[in-house]
Amino acid sequence: KICNNNRGTGDNKGERSSQYAAEASCRVRYGDSTTWMATLDVDEYLIPAGSWMISTEKKTIDNSKEIGLQKWLRSLDAKKDDAYILSFYQTRALPDARKMIPKVDATNGNEILTKNTSLTYLETYDCETTKLPKPDFGWRAQKQIYKPEFVLNHYIHYSPITNRVNTHPNAVSLRYVQAKPYERRVDELKEGFLLHTKTTEPGKTNSWKTKCSETAKKENCPVGIAYTDQWGDTLSASDNDAVMSKLDKTWMEDHSLGPNCYRHKVVQEHLVSMLEKAMKPYLEKYNQR
Repeated sequence: KICNNNRGTGDNKGERSSQYAAEASCRVRYGDSTTWMATLDVDEYLIPAGSWMISTEKKTIDNSKEIGLQKWLRSLDAKKDDAYILSFYQTRALPDARKMIPKVDATNGNEILTKNTSLTYLETYDCETTKLPKPDFGWRAQKQIYKPEFVLNHYIHYSPITNRVNTHPNAVSLRYVQAKPYERRVDELKEGFLLHTKTTEPGKTNSWKTKCSETAKKENCPVGIAYTDQWGDTLSASDNDAVMSKLDKTWMEDHSLGPNCYRHKVVQEHLVSMLEKAMKPYLEKYNQR
């Protein structure tokens, strides 16, 4: 079998040869033409944070609009930041139950939840089980933005081979991580964070009201019940006003549900509408086919 993407369970779970080949090919073919490089799945969003969260209309040399993370990376280059590898810790987000569509499971008659096709994955899955910064176990599935001039081979979550094999061939190599200052974790409250919107299959939401009740264990709830009084990406209590409407609060109380995840202020107030606006012309062309 030439191409293989083993699941995260079972034997030889790390064998993902097709991803290795794709990343290696991308770096070899395009590494010389860019300062920074990253490989992301379509359900992974890099969210700008802090002062980088709002887009600007400033034009760059090539007359394109420079926004959030692009501007942040240029600032790192300008101040000669020593990091060549920027790591975004990753945890799996939950689908916000309030934004899902209830249906009846034909096999057992129980209520299940399905994604509303009129909403983006960004809006639907903006509900994380922890506030920022992400917990330490998020390093296992981290994604990285790296400089291809320094990283010679990148393997999905890690940068195991760098130019230090040439410049410092006898240096002690750490496992899974490069020594400081070459690799560092991104400040998730001031620079950016990763939102992983991996699909939750409808069948997994079976009996969700029971699993997500106020008396049930939060980790057993397959969908997101957002906290009503605080965001996941703010430190100031004054920023937590109007996290959820009275209608949302009433809905949660009527169903006797216990909150288990946090929405992000920058996503709900800025990025959802920006993404919808950017996608609109493409959707119109698709619908006219």
